[in-house]
Amino acid sequence: YHKDFVREQFKKYFGNGYLYEKKEEQLYCDNCNLFLADRYILGVCPKCGSSIKGDECEKCGSLLEIKDVKNTRCAICGGKTSINETKNLYFSLSKFQSNIRELVNSNKNNWRENAILFTERYLKEGIPDRCASRSLNWGIDIPITGYESKKIYGWFENVWGYVTASKKYCEDKKIDWENYWKRGKDNKIYLVHAKDNIPFHTVIFPSLLLATNDNYKLPDKIISDEYITIEGEKLSKSKGNYF
Repeated sequence: YHKDFVREQFKKYFGNGYLYEKKEEQLYCDNCNLFLADRYILGVCPKCGSSIKGDECEKCGSLLEIKDVKNTRCAICGGKTSINETKNLYFSLSKFQSNIRELVNSNKNNWRENAILFTERYLKEGIPDRCASRSLNWGIDIPITGYESKKIYGWFENVWGYVTASKKYCEDKKIDWENYWKRGKDNKIYLVHAKDNIPFHTVIFPSLLLATNDNYKLPDKIISDEYITIEGEKLSKSKGNYF
């Protein structure tokens, strides 16, 4: 149910002109014979020098382009990465810069301070376009000709789970799901998460909603919690300070 819905939204992004093809160099593990998804890349944050996994630094909160991560290696085998050329679909997040600015300005009293500060930082730096496809053997198939072997990047589909879960429930209960998600209805949308997920909920998700041109309401309340820390570090199983 979720996969079918997401594929329909992806086709809307494409039809509305928010997806474009880009040839680029992508990290590759020769040992694993695999283009590496972000979660399988270890490296060093180019902004603060912290060890990171993927495209986000938990230490300084930066959302990074993988090509900018330093000293990359494969998280599967630990080996060094090489660079091979591939093509991907990019989502034009930059086109929604003014929309996100308006969203932040109109919700100063509704969002946690950390969400406002994080989002304003991204706006100040300029919201970059983001790669929306991945070279994976699992995930949701891309319904665009020429990309049958690729999958939709997780953050461009999993936030839609908020909609598909409530939509499916409403359909089963014979309730109009649009009363909860569309503009002009008596509704409020709350998004609750940890602060490392702020940009995905304040930048990416609202942009995806707008990109459908389907009259979606943007989130009212952003409740973004801080980390539980020990000796200044986030509790993390992968870092070994939490079990």
